[in-house]
Amino acid sequence: MGQIDQDVKEKDLNRAQWVSIAIDTYLKLAGSNGGADPSKLHQEMTQLRTDNERLWKETQYLKKAEKDVRSDAEQLHSEISTIQEKMHQAQLELESARSNATILQHELEHYRDTINQKDELISFLQGHVSQLTQSISQLALPRMTEEEREERKKRWWQFWN
Repeated sequence: MGQIDQDVKEKDLNRAQWVSIAIDTYLKLAGSNGGADPSKLHQEMTQLRTDNERLWKETQYLKKAEKDVRSDAEQLHSEISTIQEKMHQAQLELESARSNATILQHELEHYRDTINQKDELISFLQGHVSQLTQSISQLALPRMTEEEREERKKRWWQFWN
């Protein structure tokens, strides 16, 4: 009764008017819901509100989770881009190193060929010098006899005079 009196004062009605409006509202609710009990409708409405709040909280949680996942995905995408850039740079360095290795290999082959040519020239010159030495030794001085050598040994001191 205290609630009714308070509602009557707030709406500036008398009790009879308030009761008439309440009965009218009850009948409209019962008629619009196929004769269902309005108190059960209140319970259903309370349950629906509870479900609605739960679903709203789940939606908010899922939105936050989606935002976090998107942020993580953006960060991972950034890291992937950085790694791809480093990988590309490493591939360029690898190609450069391969090119340098190929150039060095060609230079090494050139130096080996040059050394082989020089070795062949040295061998040729050694053989030629050997032939010339043989020729000169045969042409140079006649062979001395044992007596001539002895004679020379005796006069070696005359050389200093």
